[in-house]
Amino acid sequence: MTSLDFRDAGSMRKNAAPLAKIRLNLIALSLKIPMMQFRPAAWFNRAFAYLVVQIRWTGDSPSPARDRKNDILYGKPQLKPWYSCSLILTVGFFGFATAQAAQDVGLERNRTVRTFHIVEVSVVDENGHPLAGARVSPRVLVSKNGAHDWDEERWGAIPTGESDREGKARIQIPGSALQQPIRTVHWSVTHEDHVALTFNSGADQRTLTCQLKRGRRIAVSAIDSQAGQRLQSHTFVVLSGHTVVDHWNQMNSGILVSDGLAINRQMLRVIHLPPGKPACYSAAIDLSTYGDQPRIFLHDVEVYPGIRLEGRLDDRVPRPVHGGIISAFVVNGRNEWYDMAVVNDDGTFAIDSLPRGDIVQLTALCVDWVSSDPTVKELAAADMEEQASRLQRSRVYPQVVRLEADVVRSVIRMESATTCHVQVIETDGTPIRGARVRLMPYQGSFDGRSHIFGYGENTKVRLLSGASSITTQRCVELGIARDVKSRFTAFTGDNGVAEITSLPGGPDGSPAMTSFVVTHPDYFAANSGGLGDQGSSRVALYSGQIANVIVRMKRK
Repeated sequence: MTSLDFRDAGSMRKNAAPLAKIRLNLIALSLKIPMMQFRPAAWFNRAFAYLVVQIRWTGDSPSPARDRKNDILYGKPQLKPWYSCSLILTVGFFGFATAQAAQDVGLERNRTVRTFHIVEVSVVDENGHPLAGARVSPRVLVSKNGAHDWDEERWGAIPTGESDREGKARIQIPGSALQQPIRTVHWSVTHEDHVALTFNSGADQRTLTCQLKRGRRIAVSAIDSQAGQRLQSHTFVVLSGHTVVDHWNQMNSGILVSDGLAINRQMLRVIHLPPGKPACYSAAIDLSTYGDQPRIFLHDVEVYPGIRLEGRLDDRVPRPVHGGIISAFVVNGRNEWYDMAVVNDDGTFAIDSLPRGDIVQLTALCVDWVSSDPTVKELAAADMEEQASRLQRSRVYPQVVRLEADVVRSVIRMESATTCHVQVIETDGTPIRGARVRLMPYQGSFDGRSHIFGYGENTKVRLLSGASSITTQRCVELGIARDVKSRFTAFTGDNGVAEITSLPGGPDGSPAMTSFVVTHPDYFAANSGGLGDQGSSRVALYSGQIANVIVRMKRK
């Protein structure tokens, strides 16, 4: 038996007392900690502490007549093995109880933030009758801090309720996000025979009703045009019109079957995305020839290899090129395909695959340079001369390239960008530091849409991710979209001036009129008519020149 020897009774008492004291302190704490939470592990620790509360010492004399006092005073006491183990275990369980209680307190604090409530959603058809089998999900929550995707780490998996015979689905919704109350909930409702629907509700609404319209269902089979074989997997369908990401089921046979779709969505394209290879596309299919048919079967649609685009910025742009980006989009009867690329230091870029036979629209942006609008001659070469009337200096329009050869090469014409200085001051002329200034230059497209200049999206990544009804920030994180807002946002310094560069401008006499917004948590615009001295929230930008704007604000 391993013994713990002491030189004399004095030294023994000097050593034993602290051990006993520490032991009892640990026991006291382990008894107290479980009171913080009624957790099984913590209460097990408490029960164990009771079992080891007694301290037993024994001397090495064989005489049983010695009482406990004599054992301690005259013997060579030793700590029994069971006591050594129990002391170690007590310390261990003390630590475990402390950690467990701390975790429980954290959970309890989170519960104060994670308040949930039940929302009852009633789904009805066009005639107002209850609709069973509809899938209802909350997708985006909006608080004072902005829009929030559903946070599975904090709130668990996205709840999807299926409507019962009475058309009712019950969904649990958190009351707050990032310690801010939820104000608005964005909902998604789908049904295999009805058109998908998105709608918003106030966070205080506990009962909601939504109506679904009966839709068209489409079945599609596709074959590889080169191999002549039916595609069994990695096949997708892109349908015109922006809505919730469509729900298609791919059967074992390879046939894709849609949920209900709106009949006015009339341009369809089949996409094959083989892993590690460029995308393949079918021709755009016009569904208007099917009229109002509620069921359509597109049999063995052929898909072809796409067109590779290789391009460069024109020689006016100095090399190396800094911060260069390309946005590409193909629109055929509002059947959209988006892609984007980064410009290399030498000014070159490439996009692996775009739909064959279509026209791609391209914009480019780099430090101090922006792409020019297309010329009438370029539009005519793409059979788009009628689009010349769209050109206007309030936004940048894309250059166009026809996708006909296996590899298409293009040179993007560029022009000097402009810089804008926005000075933010109090009404007495004192500079305001920390004001947020955001300019909003726009790029147009020949399908009538517009985005912040430099906006880019990747349809391939979106299809592969399966992302549906998510925030812009989440799209950026997944690589679906590019964040360009930060490129045109700046904060004022000590002199009250914010500088924003690489903005598209216009020629003399035809400036690019660009909107801007100035905000500060402690100030508001002094001019009730808007921002700036003239009560306007737009600034005239000229290519290659610096624009100066003064904004006066008052303290709140």
